[in-house]
Amino acid sequence: MGNKVYVKGSYVDIHDNKVVNLNIDRAGRVNVSGAVALATGKGSAAAAQEVAKPEMLATAEATVLWKRLHAAALCDEDGHLSGGMTKQDAMYVALLMGERLWQETRWKPFEQWWGMQHLAQELVRMRDTGRMPRHAKDIERALGKVKN
Repeated sequence: MGNKVYVKGSYVDIHDNKVVNLNIDRAGRVNVSGAVALATGKGSAAAAQEVAKPEMLATAEATVLWKRLHAAALCDEDGHLSGGMTKQDAMYVALLMGERLWQETRWKPFEQWWGMQHLAQELVRMRDTGRMPRHAKDIERALGKVKN
């Protein structure tokens, strides 16, 4: 077993030559973002290299949307979600961005970028319960409403 770490806010962990940013939201959920691979080697200076954002999330059109989310304090400049964002919020960002960028939903690039899995299941849960994500209104203000 690993060490217990008590976290308030954000925590950076170095494990197996990778740095993982963990954000704990108010509900106690752990969100993993901004994975960084450490460069290692004898005689070379160890330098951190950020995992590349999927190409389809780095287009000019996507950059405009990331800037809108950043201006609304929902993510950082690179598109890593803010600490208070839940997995349902992440799903809603992916849903709305997919509509804007490709006129369809594509979960995989967002799941890879944010280190999350099963965002589609969050959409099913939202539709089943009728409960919108906590930051839905802020996300809609930044990106516009989805057409259902």
